[in-house]
Order: sequence, then C-alpha cells, then structure tokens
Amino acid sequence: MDGLTVNSLKFLSAISHDIYYCTMQYLSQTIASVYKKCPDEVFSTYKHGGFEITEVLCDNEFHKVMDKYSIKQDPLIQMNYAASKAHVPHAE
Repeated sequence: MDGLTVNSLKFLSAISHDIYYCTMQYLSQTIASVYKKCPDEVFSTYKHGGFEITEVLCDNEFHKVMDKYSIKQDPLIQMNYAASKAHVPHAE
C-alpha cells in the first residue's frame, strides 16, 4: 500500500504482487478516519475473490492505522513497514 497524489488529489494504491491486481481509492482527506475505511474496501474485494490477506507491505505513514486494523483480522495480518524516508517498491 502506498499513498500518491495526482493533480493535487490524494489516492491510496494497493497492488497484490502475487496476482498483479491493482486498486486505487480516492481519499477525501488524509486523516486516520478516512484511511481506516480503505483497507476494509480493498481487502473485502480480495476476500470476495477467495483470497486471504496474510501480509501487507506499506509506508511507515500507515503505521498508526494499520497496526490497529491488522490485529482485528482473522487470520492476523503481518504488517511490514518501510523504513523512514524509504519507499515500498512493490506498491509503485
């Protein structure tokens, strides 16, 4: 997962590197309450297709939201955050 900006509009991108499926979600604001809705929408798409989410690679900016989110999932989602000032090449 990674955030990106296109013509001043904010988006959250997610790419499954096993099936090469990409999703983009518009973010009306870059605040935690908006970010909390995005994983539900993205992960429900994968679950509907019969896939199980076990690991997420993302930027450190999602740490606060995704730690709380991942522990509530069954099975538990392993979170891997990029180091500060680094990026997630899988998401780009």
